[in-house]
Amino acid sequence: MDLISQVKMADVMMKFLRGDMIHLTPYPFTAGKPAFEPDGDPRLPRSTPEREGIPSGYLRDFFRQADGAGELPLLHSAAVLCHGKLVACVSRAPYSAALPHMTFSFSKTVVSMAVGMAAAEGLLSVEDSVVSFFPEKQPPLFRSPRMAAMKIRHLLTMTSGANFSEAGSEMERDWVRGFFYSDCAYMPGEKFHYNSMNSYLLAAILRKVTGQTLTEYLTPRLFEPLGIPPVYWETCPMGIEKGGWGLYLRVTDMAKLGELCLRGGMWEGKRILSEEWLKEMLSFEVETEHDGMTRYGYQLWSFPAPHSYQFNGVFGQYAVVLPELDMVIATTGGDASLFFNRVLDAIDDFFGSGAPARYAQWLEEHPSCRAGRLCRDPMRDDPKSLRLLRDPWTDPEPVGWFSRLCALFSARSSGDSSPASVLPDAALRFCTAVDSGENAVCSVGPGWYRLEKSFASLLPLILAGVTNNFSAPLSGLRFRAEGGRLFVDAAMGGDGAVSFPVGVNGRAERGTVVIHGEPYAIAARAQFRLDEEGRDVLFLDVFFLEAPSVRRLKIIRTGEDSILVRFLEYPSVEEAARMLLTLVGGDTGASGGVWDLFGQDVIRHRLYGRMKEICFPRAAGRLQARREELPESVPEQK
Repeated sequence: MDLISQVKMADVMMKFLRGDMIHLTPYPFTAGKPAFEPDGDPRLPRSTPEREGIPSGYLRDFFRQADGAGELPLLHSAAVLCHGKLVACVSRAPYSAALPHMTFSFSKTVVSMAVGMAAAEGLLSVEDSVVSFFPEKQPPLFRSPRMAAMKIRHLLTMTSGANFSEAGSEMERDWVRGFFYSDCAYMPGEKFHYNSMNSYLLAAILRKVTGQTLTEYLTPRLFEPLGIPPVYWETCPMGIEKGGWGLYLRVTDMAKLGELCLRGGMWEGKRILSEEWLKEMLSFEVETEHDGMTRYGYQLWSFPAPHSYQFNGVFGQYAVVLPELDMVIATTGGDASLFFNRVLDAIDDFFGSGAPARYAQWLEEHPSCRAGRLCRDPMRDDPKSLRLLRDPWTDPEPVGWFSRLCALFSARSSGDSSPASVLPDAALRFCTAVDSGENAVCSVGPGWYRLEKSFASLLPLILAGVTNNFSAPLSGLRFRAEGGRLFVDAAMGGDGAVSFPVGVNGRAERGTVVIHGEPYAIAARAQFRLDEEGRDVLFLDVFFLEAPSVRRLKIIRTGEDSILVRFLEYPSVEEAARMLLTLVGGDTGASGGVWDLFGQDVIRHRLYGRMKEICFPRAAGRLQARREELPESVPEQK
């Protein structure tokens, strides 16, 4: 890392240690994501699992194993294509396959497809020198021989050796310039090193050679032919799509992209990707050191099943292509594992080598399912079992068997979004106000709990980190009862307030919150318990339906007019913090570089202590008897 980069990193680290998250980056947050309209039409031919040779009960067991039996969903949605037909599309409450979802590094493979299209149009070649596209971005005095040797092929295969990583995107406004100024750690082509900025630079090159944004370029060439509704792709401060992340897709759209590769680049009789390019994408010539993902192609990972491969995004955003079974399985999720998680393990277990023999063995063990009908669930009377229900967003007019499997599934939670007609007594004990038609955007008055200063934000840390949308910590909470429904109002210091409905009795109610102009589709539910001291405890889960993240508030009534709020988030806060540190501070296990600016032992001790405050925040709250200005949260840092 060069001296200038070290100084910039030191500034970022000092802001992080102070908890000055809002000013962490040198550029402000800019809202861009629209409020997505649910679209439940997959625009795919449909069939039943049995007609395509898969026992429906076998699929049900696969979904169970992939999701686990936890209280919070790991598998948000899944779509299964077999022989080109959609045989299952499920979502676990309160998620819906009708909404686009963050795909993280899944988007890298879409970038690779775009590069292939540009190559077919003669706009570039994989052997083109990367520096040739941006002569104006090169350092004026020193031209690195390593950077000069970098080709597009090295970006595609993650062998560029580039030093500029996700951490750099937190320090630089001009990411292309930062990429070239940071040089390379080794000669391009020497070894594999996963770096999302390789994909970003590919997006920047495509912008240069096509004269269009990546989304504009791909819409008539890829998205529209596949019947994918208009997509949103986050951009860098210079307006270029992030490439390596930031793309939102429905799970059925993710499955279509896998199906396109399975069909050799053809879609409904039209060639979308050239055969030559697809062959190069699937060459998998680069060895990696990841368990279960041992080889890398052109922005594609291998998969343990024979001849199979995967689009891979952290926390469970996958499309696994299984040529031997003529299948594609796509998922969205919120698993804490960064790459190979329980969902991929389940796909390998159920659809890896010898899957047809496993089907036959399963049918031998479940003779009642041989008639080609939906297998009755032997655990149907167990409230903790997985149940297939209808998702009103995805399938408002259920017809026949398909709607029974293409439905909302849940374990331990029905996920019904309809409100309860009567609030439980525990909910009423938390309520301190009835609806007065006043949103209290700029003040905290009677009925509000004023929270002490903390680092607790409504947005989970990992979601704020990847979008740069760091909002002010919560400064007030209010619980309202209206017409048998529970509402929560949350004041965010100088950033105003949001209000949303909360489901009770295991249900989650959907709503929308707007933070810094960015709308987030959410669902919220309340669970009431007594702790060991007999105090009322409210577990408030806020599901961000387009992302892997869940914010949990554990709210304890410590007195008639006081509460204690503990803030948790899922995927696990440990994984979220580790990933955020990777984004803003590089490898926490590394020596040298920015660590030496502070003294390695000292910085780690301070950083981990501060991270506990930031990632496991808590705040005491006291009920207000009169109107006050919104309390300040973390003081402005000069």
